[in-house]
Amino acid sequence: MTPRIHPEISPRILGNVASLYNDSNRVFMEYVDNSIDSAESFFDVNKYNKKIHIKVECEGSTTRDKKITITDNCFGMDESGLLRIVQDIGNSDKKEQPWTNGKFGYGVYSFMAICKDVEIISKVESQPPRMVFLNKDNFEKDKVDEVEIFSPEICDNHLFEYKCGTKVILKHFERDFLKDISVSELKNEIESHFEQLLSRENIDISLSEDNNSYQCAPFNYDKYEGDFYNDKVDELEMESRGATRNLHLDNPLEVYVKITTGEDINRRPVIINKGRRIAEIKDLRSFKSKNKQTIWNHPHVTGYIDIHDFLDPTIARNDFRNNNKSKALFNYLEKIEDLVRDLISSINKKDEDRHYQNLENELNKALSALNRMDKKALKYRTEII
Repeated sequence: MTPRIHPEISPRILGNVASLYNDSNRVFMEYVDNSIDSAESFFDVNKYNKKIHIKVECEGSTTRDKKITITDNCFGMDESGLLRIVQDIGNSDKKEQPWTNGKFGYGVYSFMAICKDVEIISKVESQPPRMVFLNKDNFEKDKVDEVEIFSPEICDNHLFEYKCGTKVILKHFERDFLKDISVSELKNEIESHFEQLLSRENIDISLSEDNNSYQCAPFNYDKYEGDFYNDKVDELEMESRGATRNLHLDNPLEVYVKITTGEDINRRPVIINKGRRIAEIKDLRSFKSKNKQTIWNHPHVTGYIDIHDFLDPTIARNDFRNNNKSKALFNYLEKIEDLVRDLISSINKKDEDRHYQNLENELNKALSALNRMDKKALKYRTEII
């Protein structure tokens, strides 16, 4: 009988996974996202049955005193919940662990990409808050048995201001990432990343720094003039084993592409999964269209494709796994490119007509002014003569 081998997985792999996050804002999105996941317990038909508060507070300016604190008043975690997020790495169960992001629970460890330490304080109703502390250096070990993390400890009630919820404190930032942290950029990132979720009733996401507070709001596409393409897709053509078949979707894809009238709003079309932005279409490496720049990076094109959990994102959640389902989606996107191009041409024609009309109006005004000046000059010369 062939002997069985038990693989040894080094804890250092967490740091390597975290290195996939090369943008500090994406790390912060993980923790905001976890709070929103926990809020699902209170969500019903586009409305939360209690006011959801998610606060992002920025303090300090140096590697020593800089802190980013993300607090919510959502479901919270008891001792066993806190234990699971530090013990069951790679085994996330969204039903059992409502605060861990994605399928693998790596989001909790994304802090390793930008800072040394994270404190997680969580509370469920009728229980005191508990805290767990994670340090990046603790995971620089060769074997799992060498990693030591203290069990969640009961902490003072004054450390948590809500009846239930979770607080995350990130600190001791790497110098290279410290200069990239900006409240205004973080606000823009939250509004872009969660634009669909921000339109729900009873959710409030705010930021604060130096006694200044900022409120996040959903994006309003109707604010900008232009034509748009809107569609609900309940079937996609998918290739499997050399044959093409129609794949029925239980949750139709929602397609909204808008071409603004001569205005670059710096908001390119994005792919949305479960209300969260994955990436701008032009930045998807797995999407091989030849028109990624001319169509999906056009300055007047904006909008979104909401896929409703149709595809599995990569671990960093900025792209999709390459399989037949992703190819089916991308084939659809390529099919509508001609339609989007026609809309762009139509808008450009309207802009051109408007431009010439404005030019004609200005020329007429100038000619009228010259005519009046000429009449005055003629009268003046006649009087002198």
